[in-house]
Amino acid sequence: MQTFIKRNTILFITSFCILFGNNLLAQEKSSILRESIKNVKSIIESLEIYDQVDKKKFYGVVGRSNEIQFQLKSSPIEEPTSIVIGIATDGSIQEMEVKVFLANEINEPTKLIRTDRVTNEREWVFEILENNQSYLVDIRVIRSKSELSLVELVHSFYYGFQSNSSFSTTKSKTGNPSFQAPKQKSDTLSPIDTYNSFEIFKKDLTK
Repeated sequence: MQTFIKRNTILFITSFCILFGNNLLAQEKSSILRESIKNVKSIIESLEIYDQVDKKKFYGVVGRSNEIQFQLKSSPIEEPTSIVIGIATDGSIQEMEVKVFLANEINEPTKLIRTDRVTNEREWVFEILENNQSYLVDIRVIRSKSELSLVELVHSFYYGFQSNSSFSTTKSKTGNPSFQAPKQKSDTLSPIDTYNSFEIFKKDLTK
């Protein structure tokens, strides 16, 4: 009887330690993800033309060697000029493959337009200069420090109107030949070009 009680006690303590450890790990991963989301939003907002991040939450848990997909849709009454997409993770993903597809009205991918192999980056932000109204973003985890990883996608469409004071006070489309985007400081974008587009933002995780 005493042996049975001891075994049950040991089993209870072991189970409690495992649950407590898993809970601490989950809290730590959630905290890191929140910080990554904050950084991604800061990067997007610093571009000025993307002054309103989409409020819809795109969040999920993805396993090692598995993938997760997000469907992004613009306003049904306006045609976007471009889109900026930011991927925030909990820091456990060591390598992932990000694919972006143009999608049609029934949410089916029609054309692969971008593929990135991302290594040791907690945050990944890029811009697509397309006037499509629907995109499918596919994120595949290749290597990870944990079986399950937290991922959140942040995005913003740009519809060509200048709502920021750094632009002309009159609304006009970027397709207008007379339009000139304002120059940005060299530390705002990496790399930088005339029309405020950039490809990759990398953050050194060792700092």
